[in-house]
Amino acid sequence: MLRHAAEIHPGVHLVDLHQALLGHGIHCTQFWRAHFDWHDPHYWFYYNLEDPNERGYDVIRRLYLLEIAKAKDRIIHGGSL
Repeated sequence: MLRHAAEIHPGVHLVDLHQALLGHGIHCTQFWRAHFDWHDPHYWFYYNLEDPNERGYDVIRRLYLLEIAKAKDRIIHGGSL
């Protein structure tokens, strides 16, 4: 449903947080799991298991800033959102 809204409304942008945070939860050090991240096998969540820690929030912030930069470039270079 969200993806559909983003497709029909040019001002709506999706940021795939699930994909970015996948592999950085409580099983992040278990290398045999499918989503183990060999480049960054660290835990990105707070002790309550649902909120990101500082590292997790940094990733979220970077993803949002990258999407904002892409949208800005589309606007500047002759397109709409």
